[in-house]
Amino acid sequence: MSINPNMVEIASLLGETSRATILASLMDGRFHTAGELALMAVITPQTASFHLSKLVEGNLVKVEKHGRHRYYQLANGEIAHILESFLAISPSPQVRSLKQSSQVKMLQEARTCYDHLAGKLGVQLTESMLKAGYLKKEERSLQFYPKEIVFFLNSA
Repeated sequence: MSINPNMVEIASLLGETSRATILASLMDGRFHTAGELALMAVITPQTASFHLSKLVEGNLVKVEKHGRHRYYQLANGEIAHILESFLAISPSPQVRSLKQSSQVKMLQEARTCYDHLAGKLGVQLTESMLKAGYLKKEERSLQFYPKEIVFFLNSA
């Protein structure tokens, strides 16, 4: 018997294609209905509900009920960060259509990823802000500089 946390439980949640697609779809940081996520994962709404219940039980996804509707979102930023790490080391899918090729190009250009801007646009914007002195790199994080900008952004 091991005293270490059971990674197999989480790995099994990530190891199913439809659930992995649902989790990747939730990387935009927004709430989605089971129907929306079913369309994104190309599965039936019933199948999406089954997978979502497993993801909620596994504490990877949270659900909010508003009337008759349920809205799903990643449980927290740490889950998004871990998923982003998996996406970074995962092989790219084979492009088999013009539509898929266009989607890949758009995602490479600019996308939101849970709580930040990503893609080429995100990198260029960050580099420009560093060069202009609006951001300052400190160890493994970025800080706004000068401090007056932080006040302005927070009060907007």
